[in-house]
Amino acid sequence: MAVSKSKSNLSLLPDPQQREAIEHVSGPMLVVAGAGTGKTTVLIRRIAHLIAEGHARPNEILALTYTENAANEMLQRVENGLGKANAAGLQIATFHASATICLSAPDEASGCSATKTCGSSCDETSASCG
Repeated sequence: MAVSKSKSNLSLLPDPQQREAIEHVSGPMLVVAGAGTGKTTVLIRRIAHLIAEGHARPNEILALTYTENAANEMLQRVENGLGKANAAGLQIATFHASATICLSAPDEASGCSATKTCGSSCDETSASCG
């Protein structure tokens, strides 16, 4: 996946494979490419495309990355492209933060509280817990 740059460094023109990834709407998609090839830009544009074209609402999208800096940058870039109000509810987080949220969320159906932890008795008594 190559990146075609216009005169402005802020404006990247996607190549055919990037455009295919950006416009993909049916099911999950995996982007595999080397460093500096525009993966983050493709993901940001795909998120914006899904929301702008009505294929998904912001609260239906979860984007995971490895660092807080990357998560914050991705969220800011989507908000800059769509407007903050149009991106409200979008979930962009690190893998660890997302797992922490899942583990700390109350599971009312199983009777688990918001204080459950991995390996707690709640996990042992209910398959839907955690």
